[in-house]
Amino acid sequence: TNVGFSEQAITLVYFIGGGLTIFSAPIIGRLADRKGKFPIFATFCVLTFIPIFLITNMPPIPIALALVVTSVFFIFVSGRMIPMQAMVTSVVPARQRGGFMSINSSIVQLGSGIASVMAGLIITENADGSLNNYNVVGYIAIAFSFAAIFIARRLKPADEDQLPEPSPKEETEVVVAG
Repeated sequence: TNVGFSEQAITLVYFIGGGLTIFSAPIIGRLADRKGKFPIFATFCVLTFIPIFLITNMPPIPIALALVVTSVFFIFVSGRMIPMQAMVTSVVPARQRGGFMSINSSIVQLGSGIASVMAGLIITENADGSLNNYNVVGYIAIAFSFAAIFIARRLKPADEDQLPEPSPKEETEVVVAG
């Protein structure tokens, strides 16, 4: 709204940004495999500062220019998510990964919900539909992204060789969700 997008134009943000990530994500994944997950994660975290700042401080500009910025945002965010997922999945042994990832997914969803509520408390809407304090949310997002780099640096892959073998009961136990 602050940039002058109509609701129909917002569809373009997701269509173009999402379309570009189809091409950029595999490249970023290969880059993370070659150069290391943490360095690529940290690089893309820092790169996200640029579009986050631009998007949350953007005045009315031509839609084409705004689409460039939002598309870069999509690419850079996926660029940090790809190596991050690889790092997170490596911190637990393979036999515990499913349970860990389900808990991790729940925590991520809870965090997203809390962040949305907090942003809703910070942002206010003017009579014309423009938003106040959107830039504040951007600064908070940048701060959390910066903190994520320091947290990610501390992640260590699980050492599969130092874990005790599962008991026969653990190997054969089947849990049925109902």
